[in-house]
Amino acid sequence: GPAKQACKIAGLPKPTGCV
Repeated sequence: GPAKQACKIAGLPKPTGCV
């Protein structure tokens, strides 16, 4: 979803909220 893409774009790790 867009949330997962945003986390990848931000270069942040994948916390439970992003998975």
